[in-house]
Amino acid sequence: GCASHAREGVGSTAQRGSLSSTQGGGKKRGAPLSSASLYLHVVGPGKIRTCPSFSPMKPQEPVRAKITVIIPTCNGERYLGALLDSVQAQTRAADEIIVVDSASTDSTLDIVRAYPQVQLLQIERAHFDHGGTRTLVAKMSLGDILVFLTQDAIPANNLAIAQLVAPLEQEGNIAVTYGRQLPHSDASPFAAHLRLFNYPNIAEIPRCFADRARLGLKTIFCSNSFAAYRRKELAEAGFFPERLLLGEDSFAVAKILQLGYCAQY
Repeated sequence: GCASHAREGVGSTAQRGSLSSTQGGGKKRGAPLSSASLYLHVVGPGKIRTCPSFSPMKPQEPVRAKITVIIPTCNGERYLGALLDSVQAQTRAADEIIVVDSASTDSTLDIVRAYPQVQLLQIERAHFDHGGTRTLVAKMSLGDILVFLTQDAIPANNLAIAQLVAPLEQEGNIAVTYGRQLPHSDASPFAAHLRLFNYPNIAEIPRCFADRARLGLKTIFCSNSFAAYRRKELAEAGFFPERLLLGEDSFAVAKILQLGYCAQY
């Protein structure tokens, strides 16, 4: 190979960064060459063979995790367009967006079909299950990180998903994150209070299995209205349970924490 000729002590007069040649008993040194310079090799009196220019290997950049956004819908026309617009405007773009619809009778399907980048999966309404349906889509997705949204949860700005998944892309044992939920402008007083109470305007330290003695059920609190999971750890925990009326998210978090990982708000 060409690079093997650029070694000292084996008849080569080529050195990376400079070029020297012996001619007529004198020695001349040229200007420093770039890292993409030619390498020359003396193969006999008066004969020089050139090797193709090349650049030294660059340090490999970390492989970016793939993100799948999963949105279950059923007659979600009211907010769905705004939701999909916001998801596609995120600075941390999703590699895959999947809407799983449970036999909507409004314009939900037409809205989804207006977004060519969005995959549509249709199921019978009787087959919908909070945990089972999310598990179905999670298993068929391509993402390393799975972001779950509900049909009325609109990211408040274009940094929302980037901030949500950031702890999951770092080295460490955080396997689940969930974000703040703000009430819609027309939310009832009860709905507004519930969100302001459960989702304070401050990030929390990670919660791990050992924190259960101090925090009780708060240790496993999470909401799939706006949550992200590392796929590997979610699969290790068995994904989401089926046949629960609610709480499939907290159940999965409990299993994940039992395996030694942590969650963060």
